[in-house]
Amino acid sequence: MSGRTRLVEKKLGREAAHGMYVEGTNVLYVDPRQREKQRLMVTLHEWMHRHDLASADAHARMEDGDEAAGRAIEEADVADHSRDLADLLWRLGYRRVRL
Repeated sequence: MSGRTRLVEKKLGREAAHGMYVEGTNVLYVDPRQREKQRLMVTLHEWMHRHDLASADAHARMEDGDEAAGRAIEEADVADHSRDLADLLWRLGYRRVRL
């Protein structure tokens, strides 16, 4: 998947999700009704899915169920990595600036 990632804020109550990435696109959907740190973590989480699925051919095959979904990184690892990176950025003082 090439091209710039686009972030769309959309209420995702119907999907019962905080964020969403639709395979084959470069669009991340994030529910705007979250606290800022949670929004950061969800954005990173969905971005990781976008790039994991986009580069799955370059990854070695997995032996678990994620292979069938085209993922090289397991969901639990995506959650852990996005939470860790969000915590780091938050401690460093990164915040969204609304213009």
